[in-house]
Amino acid sequence: MTQIGPTAVVALTAIAAVLDVRERRIPNALTYPGIVGGLVISAVGAGFAPGGNWWERLEFSLQGLLVCGAIMLLCFVFLGIGGGDVKLMAMIGAFVGWERGLEVLLWSVVLAAGWGLVRLIWLRGAWQLLKDAACAAWFWLRTRQAPPRDDVQRRQMQMAIHLAPATLVALLIVLATPLR
Repeated sequence: MTQIGPTAVVALTAIAAVLDVRERRIPNALTYPGIVGGLVISAVGAGFAPGGNWWERLEFSLQGLLVCGAIMLLCFVFLGIGGGDVKLMAMIGAFVGWERGLEVLLWSVVLAAGWGLVRLIWLRGAWQLLKDAACAAWFWLRTRQAPPRDDVQRRQMQMAIHLAPATLVALLIVLATPLR
């Protein structure tokens, strides 16, 4: 039996990445069927789940869905991550299980943060960022308060980071890494 799980999860994540960049949203019409598809594909043995009966494979998929979804739900509540990103990561967990799902999640955060830093350096300039950081540190040491920001700084610090493209790259990295 061929493993359609890897192809399906990469295709769904690629569509989510395009939609995230274009429309700034990941629709439920993509993630909910993807979650169901991950559960079904795992249960029938065409996914990432290790051998065993259908219930063990389904349990593998449910664990990925719940662990990855729960962690992202906490990020949604406390950090303001988008709801589509929560469902996307839950969907990936349903396909790849909780261990590889956490790897994808961690890589996604690292890649998105790196991209955000590169973008900020591009917009603001490395030297200006270093000066701003030194001034902010000095202001904080004197007053124990965050320094006031001008409109340009505030706008650049609040730029949108699209997590789905980083998640796609993270997924490809994790899938290219052999299981240990």
